Amino acid sequence: MGLIKKHVEFFTFLGLLGFCALVFFWGIGSYPLMDVDETRYASMARDMFLSKDFMTLRLNGEYFFEKPPLYFWLECASFALFGKINEFTVRFPVALCGMLSAFALYFAGKKVVSRKYGITAAVILATSLQFNVLSKFAILDIVLAACAGLAVVCGFLTFYVQEQNKKYFWWLFYIFSALAVLAKGVPGVVVPFGVMFCAAVALGKGRELFRPQYLFVGLILFASIVVPWHQTMLEMYPNLFWDEYVVKHHLQRFAGGEEIGRTQGWWFYIPTFLVGFIPWIAFVNPRKIWLERTTNQWLYLNLIGFAFTFLFFSVSGTKLITYILPLFFFAANIVAFCIVNLERFAVTAGVMACILAFGTGPAFKFNFTFGQDDLMHYAKTYRPIASFGVGRKYSLLYYSGGYIKRKPEIDYAWLEKTLKTTYVVVKNSDVEKFSQHAKFEIVETGKKYTLIKSADLKPAGRVKNGL
Repeated sequence: MGLIKKHVEFFTFLGLLGFCALVFFWGIGSYPLMDVDETRYASMARDMFLSKDFMTLRLNGEYFFEKPPLYFWLECASFALFGKINEFTVRFPVALCGMLSAFALYFAGKKVVSRKYGITAAVILATSLQFNVLSKFAILDIVLAACAGLAVVCGFLTFYVQEQNKKYFWWLFYIFSALAVLAKGVPGVVVPFGVMFCAAVALGKGRELFRPQYLFVGLILFASIVVPWHQTMLEMYPNLFWDEYVVKHHLQRFAGGEEIGRTQGWWFYIPTFLVGFIPWIAFVNPRKIWLERTTNQWLYLNLIGFAFTFLFFSVSGTKLITYILPLFFFAANIVAFCIVNLERFAVTAGVMACILAFGTGPAFKFNFTFGQDDLMHYAKTYRPIASFGVGRKYSLLYYSGGYIKRKPEIDYAWLEKTLKTTYVVVKNSDVEKFSQHAKFEIVETGKKYTLIKSADLKPAGRVKNGL
């Protein structure tokens, strides 16, 4: 015990590291990648890594200008670090982002309030249902959340550090904001800059935002990170990149999600957050928060951050449950002030940690039994393979190890032509209808999908996945 008391900082760090390793990394390589986004983004990252073209994103050999490249660079770094491409190396970067986010709250909370508060906030974030699960789901949103969250944490700390150190935290704010832009575009600017503007004005420190030693150096750092890739893409694909990346997937996404099918009501994120913040939503004490909002500056700042971020995503025309991950930074800091019964807190955190560490894999595997396991089996077993009328099921692409032919819409001429040289995956419910327009024989029938081929196509033996 004496050794622990003497080196309390070290053992606290070590304990939190072990806790985060359990809840974020345990078993992340034990279950397959999930459609649609995990398999899609993993396929793109694999293509980037193998082609060594780290500038242009491609999906199944076609240009993909929906997203910026930071997530895919992190994936490639993981592949290079571990020397292989599999479920673990695909999910490693996002799990790492989740863990770094928790540690950011720990160090900031320890600096501003106390060590106990910092641990509490970090554990709340790490064991929040939605934040934790999506930190083990290989998609872009957790990278955005981590970068935007780290930016805001650095920005908030400028109100607490000594004057001679402020510039470093402002510069870190601009660096992490730039990385947030490279993670997912416009939200990487709006969330950190919007929160910091509102916070500075609320504290009567608005002029500090425009001090030359912060602003000019910060903008240079920001531009040096954000501009090169965007400028390169505009030079290489001027019209296509502008129309797809800038107009369709940034401006139109915010204005309205009709074109990409992601419209929801203004209220959408209320139930999303209430469920996603399980179990800690039960610990919220509105009366305590209201009474302390004017006397507790850290609480006040996080209330501002939560309100601005929630409003921004709610007024956006495009909504998905994954978009609001940055909210959980502020929510964890707010609820950490509401924790009074430490025994109840410890039991809740321990139970939730076990559920998240040991329950995520079985939950994912159960989801695969509704049809994705058919696709993975066909992709690993038969070559060449194509899909017809199946939609965006990229497990065929990822687990086949290469490009595939896809035809989401119905085109019987395409089906007849493709069947001459390729195995084709169709929905079970479409087999009878398709048989009236094309001649084929059934190779295998799964729970949801059927594999068909032409009678002239020679059957393939089992092949190894080329990953």
